Amino acid sequence: MSSKSLPIACDLTVFTDAERKAHRGEAEQMLASAETEELPDGFLLRYADQPGLIGHLGAFVEGERRCCPFFSFELRAEAGSPHVLLTIKGPPEAKAILAAGLELINQGHGGEEGRQLFVARTGARV
Repeated sequence: MSSKSLPIACDLTVFTDAERKAHRGEAEQMLASAETEELPDGFLLRYADQPGLIGHLGAFVEGERRCCPFFSFELRAEAGSPHVLLTIKGPPEAKAILAAGLELINQGHGGEEGRQLFVARTGARV
């Protein structure tokens, strides 16, 4: 099944309450700590390489794949680079959802307040 045929709706029911809370916190931390570059079909997130980062990014991607299967991910750590790169892509509707989430996080809206603003702004079911 291609990402274009998947519905553009986050399904947080794939998580227990504790998993959902942990994933939301991980997502906020991972998205807020990145230098972000917009791509035609998504975003490139650039992180300063540090011990444990790839494990955290891997856990973030694993969670996102469960609740938002319409996104595709590429994690790169190139030899000699001081950065780790995470590319998140999807159909135009998915990019708009990700853009709204990034904007809210970069404005300092996290937690329940951020979730409510995100739902109000995007109409996404989270």
